Amino acid sequence: MSLCDQSILEISKCIRNGSVSITQLVEASLDQIDARDADLKAFVEVCPSRAREDARILQAELDGQHDRGLLHGIPIGVKDIVDVAGVYTRGGTNWYGEDPAAEDASLVANLRAAGAIIIGKTVTTEFAGFDPSPTYNPLDPSRTPGGSSSGSAASVAARMCFMAVGTQTGGSINRPASYCGVAGFKPRFGTISTDGVIPLSQSLDHPGPIAKRSSDCWIGWQAMLGNKATSNEIPAAVLPNTLTVTRDFFIHKCDQSVIDVYDSLTTSMADRGTRIETIELPVDFDDILAMHRRIMSFEASRVHEHDFRIDPSRYSFHFRQLIEEGLALSKSSFQEASRFQFQVKRIMDEFLQENGPLLIPATTGAAPGRESTGDPRFNSPWSFSGIPSLSFVAGADNKMFPICLQLVGNDPSQLFSTAGFIESLVVS
Repeated sequence: MSLCDQSILEISKCIRNGSVSITQLVEASLDQIDARDADLKAFVEVCPSRAREDARILQAELDGQHDRGLLHGIPIGVKDIVDVAGVYTRGGTNWYGEDPAAEDASLVANLRAAGAIIIGKTVTTEFAGFDPSPTYNPLDPSRTPGGSSSGSAASVAARMCFMAVGTQTGGSINRPASYCGVAGFKPRFGTISTDGVIPLSQSLDHPGPIAKRSSDCWIGWQAMLGNKATSNEIPAAVLPNTLTVTRDFFIHKCDQSVIDVYDSLTTSMADRGTRIETIELPVDFDDILAMHRRIMSFEASRVHEHDFRIDPSRYSFHFRQLIEEGLALSKSSFQEASRFQFQVKRIMDEFLQENGPLLIPATTGAAPGRESTGDPRFNSPWSFSGIPSLSFVAGADNKMFPICLQLVGNDPSQLFSTAGFIESLVVS
């Protein structure tokens, strides 16, 4: 196994036992970028000089017994709507951002404080919208890597970095992570600062980590919160006593390959002693999708109205359509959607508090073609309600392309514990 194939937990042990230096790790990451990114186009900018200097400083700290936690010396990517000091934030365009960012976004400052090394800025779709980015899926270049965090998911899947920052307003962490065969975590709304992040919709935007497996997402999430991540804090992978599933909405709208993985996994867990409880959803999720779109278009149009009025042609088709749709909405229409969002948050919080984590498909199917970024309908409800969602590889279709599921619930520790157990079943 090469250095870049290892998990954050595995490589952090190598750094601490001296078998790998942080400089070697950074060079391995840069070599992987040199070897693969000309074809994949996952990075919009790579920062080798700063990464090498940070590696030297962080190695000296570790040699002096100053350990910042499990991300100490780990190369990561940052989505190009998130400010990194001294680097342009282009937002997936060739015209936005006249000057380099003056300072790090709050979440980037937290990651640096945890010892992470910013290896570069990853490609995003235009302003985190729906127009496909130039990034290719590392597993199959004819398929989309998803969006809008396309470069973040692809860079992790191609082993060019160990974790990458994504953001999700609809499905832009869980969907691209799933299409690229890695894990993604969308935390609870408002728990990670969006200071220094280009907004798409302030009521829906969630930053979060994309990484090889769920335990790596835990490490990245803790660092983004400003916490020091240690190995004894990662939730142990444990077979849950109870697992809640549903046949509503999700199963009715996905490919047979996803249903096969879903049913096979729940059967396997039931055989191991987990009680599988099937429930009905307490809210009409089609209504959620409609109101989600209303809030997103209204808020996005207000963010971009000034630039749009000057020159609408600078915006790509789908994003221009989103702005036009939002500008046509009245404030009262937006307020109606916001009231509905508040109700859904309350109902779903109470529902999940009573029923525990919910296991559902993360996507409607395996990654489709590059003409779109895929369907976010299985992710948008959790962006709308602000409830944590963790996606991970749970199987494969008949072409051996990854199929991912997601766990949704109020207690992240439960999500990570159960996901870790499921991942162990898939690996075995």
